[in-house]
Amino acid sequence: MNIIPPMLRKLYAPQPVALSVAEFESLLGKGIAQSRNDNDIDGCIAIMKRYRGKGPAYDAAIRRLGRGILLQRLRINGRWLPIATSFQLQ
Repeated sequence: MNIIPPMLRKLYAPQPVALSVAEFESLLGKGIAQSRNDNDIDGCIAIMKRYRGKGPAYDAAIRRLGRGILLQRLRINGRWLPIATSFQLQ
């Protein structure tokens, strides 16, 4: 079970929450930045998967936040390596 960071519980409500893309990106970006372990990151990824396909603007926001996911996971695991990569949800 994924643990959802407290800031992101609004995005993970059982009923879809009406948010603009800017609000979605801001909340998810803050949630990624405040993630303290891999479970928090997995919760952020679960939210990204939930909003994928809701429209091209949401998909673009998810792509922009993908690099933040990778960098935060590296920071949490103590592996700061210079990387150039992209993130794809599966």
